[in-house]
Amino acid sequence: MLNAKISDVAGAPLVDVVDGYVRLKAEGMEIETRPGRVRILVSLNSTLIPQWVRDKLTAKDVLVGIGGMCLLDIEVVSAGVVAALLRPGRAGANDADDHITLLHRALSGLPEEYQTGHFTDDDPALVTHPILVRADAAGATHGFVEATVAANCDFSIGFPIDQGVRDAMLLVQEEDWIQATETDGSVRDGAWVAELTDLIPLFAWPQDTRLLMRRERPHPGAQLTLFDTSEGFRHTCFITNTKGADVCALELRHRGHARVEDRIRNWKDCGLANLPFDPFVRNEAWVTISLIAGALLAWSQMVCFEGALAKAEPKTMRYRVLHVAALLVHRSRGLVLRLDKTWPWANDLSNAFVKLRAAIP
Repeated sequence: MLNAKISDVAGAPLVDVVDGYVRLKAEGMEIETRPGRVRILVSLNSTLIPQWVRDKLTAKDVLVGIGGMCLLDIEVVSAGVVAALLRPGRAGANDADDHITLLHRALSGLPEEYQTGHFTDDDPALVTHPILVRADAAGATHGFVEATVAANCDFSIGFPIDQGVRDAMLLVQEEDWIQATETDGSVRDGAWVAELTDLIPLFAWPQDTRLLMRRERPHPGAQLTLFDTSEGFRHTCFITNTKGADVCALELRHRGHARVEDRIRNWKDCGLANLPFDPFVRNEAWVTISLIAGALLAWSQMVCFEGALAKAEPKTMRYRVLHVAALLVHRSRGLVLRLDKTWPWANDLSNAFVKLRAAIP
């Protein structure tokens, strides 16, 4: 048997200060980040959460329910969902009011020092931790972008490709396209980036708004517009107010928004796949409980595990960690968890309790 001492872990206070590190607390959780000025990335996305209810008029089951989620990233570490908004099924994906509500919830979930300077009428000079807000093209509404700027946040938001954007793209010379890069600095094969800011009027958007476009060779099965088919590339655009000449770095940063899809998929494995109740309020409580379950799992992976288990999805974690047979015994006024030595991940689980004790003395 493998023994892991877990005395006094339950109910132990969270550590607020660690020498040489910044500890960020969100939704009752914490994560260590590197010393210095920490950039926080807030990614917004919507996902359909099915709910079958009985229609009183037709006596048939109908599908309703849609949820919006807000993902928090800290540097290169994904910290999970910090805010969620359950909306009726008729809600549009580009509802600026819902996006603003979700953004304010996310900002309110940060520690006070990270909120400083990020609310309406705050002096931009008060900002000590810059925040970048990312969203897909559904977030490209004037109301949401202006609210982001009013909160002294940078934005990187997908932009729909209309005729004006296509006309601007045709003015870009071939030598103006710059090869896109990967996170390790290598060249991304078959992808290029160009800036269209000077080729299209953006006066309706906040000051310093820039428009960037990426073109890439379509992968097999990609759905292309007639314009993309004629050009032979798949095109995507986004707007940002971040200054800097390295457009490839800005495109790489925006491309990281795709991780929100993975987080949402993982959260659906923690109870968000369906809404079990008819009343809206009860389903809101269900969403909250599901997010807590997912947050506990995500933060335990970041704090306690390394390697494959640190990146494993909920189904894998349930099989390898949560379903292991164990025995909790009392010894010397403490609690000892006895694990089956033959379990392939027993050592990983034992080491996880040691890291948990180190994180919460």
